Amino acid sequence: MSIWTHLVVDVDYSPSDPGISNWFCDRTEFPWEELKAGDVLRYEDSGGLFGAITVVEKADDRLVLRYGDKTVSLDEDNSSVSLDKDGRNYTNFYLSVYLRYSQTKPDSK
Repeated sequence: MSIWTHLVVDVDYSPSDPGISNWFCDRTEFPWEELKAGDVLRYEDSGGLFGAITVVEKADDRLVLRYGDKTVSLDEDNSSVSLDKDGRNYTNFYLSVYLRYSQTKPDSK
């Protein structure tokens, strides 16, 4: 069984002009050992459009998060989810989270 080692929060964005296909990403990573239930995660968001993500529950095999009125459970079978999308100044923004895995559990600090 794989063990998740990091939560990754991505804010992807691209101009909404059909002639431009450039994509950009603000990526914030949280190591397993630094997360705990009740944490409100601060993540990079160039557009400033998205709200708080809160850790509800953390275990070796899953992570439960709350975003707005959504509660999502991430695990090996469902390791990524799109949380939100919005736009500003002719740019489309997408908020997603996923778990990064390893075959062994990280050392606890």
